[in-house]
Amino acid sequence: MTGGGGGGKMGARAAAGGAHWRSEGERMRKPWLALFVLAGVFLSMAAALGTLVVCLILLAGHLAESITDDDDGPPAAARQQPDDDPPAADAPRPPRPNPAVRMPPGRRPFPPPLPASTNAVMNKFRGRATVTASSEWPSWPAALVADGKPATSWFSKEAGGNRDPQWVMVRFPVEVVVRRVVVAGNRDPQYPQGYSVASGRIELLDANGEVLFADSPAAAGASRDFDSTPDRPVDGVRAVRFTATADEGGRGGAGNVAIGEIMVE
Repeated sequence: MTGGGGGGKMGARAAAGGAHWRSEGERMRKPWLALFVLAGVFLSMAAALGTLVVCLILLAGHLAESITDDDDGPPAAARQQPDDDPPAADAPRPPRPNPAVRMPPGRRPFPPPLPASTNAVMNKFRGRATVTASSEWPSWPAALVADGKPATSWFSKEAGGNRDPQWVMVRFPVEVVVRRVVVAGNRDPQYPQGYSVASGRIELLDANGEVLFADSPAAAGASRDFDSTPDRPVDGVRAVRFTATADEGGRGGAGNVAIGEIMVE
């Protein structure tokens, strides 16, 4: 009886000890299981975040391409216009050379040299002399004949020659003595041909507009330069006027004429 009771107690203790170890094992497994769950959630969030970043990068690249396309303006086909399209009724266009006489790009001749001149009077009053003309294109005003740069030409807006003689005039703030006048023909590198003056008249005027001296020298050289030297110096001159009496016959397309520079000494 006593031995049977002791065996029962020992069996009970063993059973209790096994239960205790099982509960301890379960408690030890629970933190690891929680860590695995948290790791899975973190990986899922990281994958979603990576997908979002990739989508944002692709969207930014698309927007950048769209902005670049907008900055480039319309396609070239929409920007280009035929060279011979007529201008708007009230929007003047610059003079364009006739395709038959236009120089191909890269093969335009160098501007011929200017006739030797001290240009002393013009240099003295540069910036103070006023320049007017019978007509002018907005981008090729009359003032270009007195800027000291022969490659910048004045272009008349109207046709020249016998149809409607075009003129350009330099007026000085005070009376000057003139010994020589050189009118350099067109040397505009964009439109070197088709606008030269074939013949012209040089006049020296007093303060009242009276002609003190007049000459019609022959045009010389490839750019049709006009060189006039009075027999003696002309005193009391307030203005120098050049009138184109004949041109190249409208070879420039619009029929206008051009002068590169007026030099006075």
